[in-house]
Amino acid sequence: MKSAYKMVQKLKPNMIDEAVKDLLPELTSRLQPFYADYKSAGNGAGLSSYFESRQDEISEALLGLTDDRAERSNRGTIKKAYGMLRPQGKKHVTVAVPKLGELIAKHTGTN
Repeated sequence: MKSAYKMVQKLKPNMIDEAVKDLLPELTSRLQPFYADYKSAGNGAGLSSYFESRQDEISEALLGLTDDRAERSNRGTIKKAYGMLRPQGKKHVTVAVPKLGELIAKHTGTN
């Protein structure tokens, strides 16, 4: 994963920033059902705890976006590289989900 990141940074230094900006609206819409469920449940445990309890579902929802994009690619090399990196990416995204909940809570005023 680290070597892939370094390679991308060498080829196009701001590619990751551009990709995040491009993906953010759709990532937000994929998180919305989880946030709405949290709000409607009146869960007092906090958004981070709620996200932690649904880590796997949330990480799959988020990775579904890049899965879809990789699937639509006409480049076999991209598909192959994505397929090889996805399992490690899944681990990283899953671990980050509770912190994502904290970040959302901070910026939405949710507990």
